[in-house]
Amino acid sequence: MARQLTLASDTADGHLLLARTQLPELMDALPKGAQGSVHLLRLAQIARRDWALLMGLLDAAERQRAARFRFEGDRDAYIAAHGLLRLAIASRLGANPAELRLSHQPGKKPALISEDRSDAAVPAIDFSLSHTRSCVGCIVAEGISVGIDIEPTRDPPAQGEGPLSPQEIAWLRTRPPRSAAAEFTKLWCRKEALLKSLGSREPMSMSRFSAIPGQAIALPAGSGFPAQDISVTSHLTDDGIHIAIAVRSAVR
Repeated sequence: MARQLTLASDTADGHLLLARTQLPELMDALPKGAQGSVHLLRLAQIARRDWALLMGLLDAAERQRAARFRFEGDRDAYIAAHGLLRLAIASRLGANPAELRLSHQPGKKPALISEDRSDAAVPAIDFSLSHTRSCVGCIVAEGISVGIDIEPTRDPPAQGEGPLSPQEIAWLRTRPPRSAAAEFTKLWCRKEALLKSLGSREPMSMSRFSAIPGQAIALPAGSGFPAQDISVTSHLTDDGIHIAIAVRSAVR
């Protein structure tokens, strides 16, 4: 039976904000029976009182990081993404979002710090976030490792094929020219989400693995990750935002 989401907070605004960001159409990305939620929030739809709520959820380190952004758009996206993530995690745990302790170590996937052991991440909860200047997204799940990426449609690089593998380059050349930008962005988004789902191990070069829609994930030999344990789902919103969700069958 699915756990009822609760949010320990002194305001109903957090409930309302989180509820309107849920993406039920992307829940199929999670394995059957998995506990989790996917959220997307467009910055243009954030009310003034919601900005105050989101900023108030951040811890001191996150607020300092937000203040260092040079451009307002980048700062707003950071605040929205990390505030939304805190709301989503708290709703899964029945906790106060402002009191969550999150680790953000360079080269490692963000993790939830257990209150019982300050140096141990809670293994049952995994999460990922992504943001652009127009919208932010996050996924929170139990018992599986997840990654999410969101990207606006962008043109393929003029020189070379950038992050694509030889197999993906060949696949892209079979697509109609008019859809080249959308198909390239879909591939890029899928690859970013996949890397995020792998966690803190040494990152792979983007061109060394493939995440072609409708085909099996192809990882380089010696990666240490069974490709059959990984799935990637793609979604395109009505306003042209690409969303990819990667799932590994178990948190390791």
